[in-house]
Amino acid sequence: VIRKGFLRVHTGVKLFQAKDYFFVLSTDNLSWFTDSDEKDKKYMLPLENLKIRDVEGGFMAKRPQFAIFNIDSKNVFKEHKTLELSVDNTDELDTWKASFLRA
Repeated sequence: VIRKGFLRVHTGVKLFQAKDYFFVLSTDNLSWFTDSDEKDKKYMLPLENLKIRDVEGGFMAKRPQFAIFNIDSKNVFKEHKTLELSVDNTDELDTWKASFLRA
């Protein structure tokens, strides 16, 4: 395990449609759970062919964001080409990005 912590998943087109999950990043995949006890797994995303990029927050965005995308333009999560995630502050953003580089 490289890193664990809460991230907010932004999947909806509606304003403010986002939900916090507990994420576990390993060398092979990114898994997320409903809470930190890691019992109710919501999804497991293999890291093969995935990269991260910065996301410019809109005028209403208060949290730093980044996105996970597939270099082959395949869907990353369900019908989404990118998985947009946000954190509480820029220090946390930098730490998560560095962790993905190590994965």
